[in-house]
Amino acid sequence: MNNLSKHPAIYIIGVGKPDRGDDGIGILVSRQLQSLDYKNVLIKEIKDDILPIMDQWTIKDDVIIIDAVSSGAPPGTLHRIDAIRKKIPPIFRNCSTHTIGLNQLIELSNILKKQPRTLVIYGIEGQNFEIGSTISPQALLKIPIIQKIILMEIKKIQHLR
Repeated sequence: MNNLSKHPAIYIIGVGKPDRGDDGIGILVSRQLQSLDYKNVLIKEIKDDILPIMDQWTIKDDVIIIDAVSSGAPPGTLHRIDAIRKKIPPIFRNCSTHTIGLNQLIELSNILKKQPRTLVIYGIEGQNFEIGSTISPQALLKIPIIQKIILMEIKKIQHLR
């Protein structure tokens, strides 16, 4: 299990609804990353309301969020957004299966002065978000790739500290 001793921490947060096809990809990736044994890395999953995510981090933490997206790109496309350095592009703002979208969450954290030190969002382009459907083959094929990318991101963050 992860050794979370004291801040600052690296949070990896898988977001999604496993019963809605590709929307469950963030949860699946976070579960597969649970075997990580990096110091101060905490892996969480958020299945419903994402607003509590903001209560997890402090301004000293580094946050990586994994979620499904629907931007019109081909299914399985990987997107990386540095949400501290630039706003989430409008194409990602319109669709969300969550009560509040990531864009609104980030804007709220800015207003409340509760942004983490770094906030990187990895979006995996989904194809099917219907209730009761399974994750598409295109999204499943990206799991090993996104895991490697996240491991490199963790090493980069730890090196910069």
